[in-house]
Amino acid sequence: MRGVKVELYKTKKIINDHKHSDDGWFWTRYSAIPYKGCVHGCRYCYCWDEKYAPHKDYRLLDKVVMVKENAPELLRKELARKPRDVIASGDWQPVEASYKLSRRMLEIIYELKFPLMVIERAPLLCRDLDILTDIAAQTDAYVGYSIVTTTDDKRRLHFEPRGPSTAGRFRAMRRIADAGILIGTLAMPIIPHIFDSDAELRLLVKMTRDAGGKFVLFGGMTLWGTCKRVFYEAVEEYNSSLLGRIDLWDANKARKTRWVRRCHLTIAEECEKRGILHYIPRPVSFYPPELQFNKRIAGKLSIKKRDIEMLGESRYRAMAYFKAARTIDGLLVDIRDIYKEKGRAGLLALDGIGEKLAGIIEGYLNTNPS
Repeated sequence: MRGVKVELYKTKKIINDHKHSDDGWFWTRYSAIPYKGCVHGCRYCYCWDEKYAPHKDYRLLDKVVMVKENAPELLRKELARKPRDVIASGDWQPVEASYKLSRRMLEIIYELKFPLMVIERAPLLCRDLDILTDIAAQTDAYVGYSIVTTTDDKRRLHFEPRGPSTAGRFRAMRRIADAGILIGTLAMPIIPHIFDSDAELRLLVKMTRDAGGKFVLFGGMTLWGTCKRVFYEAVEEYNSSLLGRIDLWDANKARKTRWVRRCHLTIAEECEKRGILHYIPRPVSFYPPELQFNKRIAGKLSIKKRDIEMLGESRYRAMAYFKAARTIDGLLVDIRDIYKEKGRAGLLALDGIGEKLAGIIEGYLNTNPS
């Protein structure tokens, strides 16, 4: 890691508790990361902005990596007091090869019987396949590999100057898939006017399927503050003639909405063609048996809410699905028992559920009565 400084420190807290799972996206409720700063230095990353930057000087993001040396101990202490739900954890950037904090954290997650989600781009994750498979067998474990383009590394390196090669990521995906762990691609963010052609998006889906991936989850780009400045500098270095087009895209809400819709539909259609998903299926096996059906229905409603948003359709309709999903997710009794006892009236009595959504939920119940 030439030119990168490593600093050790003790943090006071390691877990971020989001109170609810992130409906329709990663299904994570908790996150715990052992390092601050990132040597990969992706020029589109939101962490360049002062609001999220780990250092007072945002320019140090990829030049100083801070190691939370007490992260595993804090994780054991804090996680033991949390209700069981999915935790996103680990960071396999180069410093992990020396400090192995991510591996130690996975061992604690296994010890405490929590399900795991990993968001990664580094092939170093394959070093810890043994503990990943143990977690997957015990509760649940799944991986999203960040891949924003299938093109040659010469183009990609303008935006991911120290990121692992795309080919290396797909090789790692194959190893993880062959180990029986659910894995797919996080196409986040797709960069407009550079890596967003229909052909590029469809190839990304095909390469994911060919590497054993089971899903491709698309996410657009949001630009603000310092992260916008850093990204624009990268675009100017890459091809200054694109700056005006990207700036127009960012400033025009209707244009951006159409772009998100096109990318989402292209990926969803290609996923269906290739026999994989355009979303991450919600893990539910670790919940109490009497709540698992509720979690599955809440998951379906959340995915529908996300689709409505990505297609630029009614925000009110999306919010209705969101509220219904949260209501069912929070139930402490099996919704099938409510329906068995009171029928549709029982569904309508639940907060945020009207006639239309009651009918949709009733359809789920009648399709899966047991």
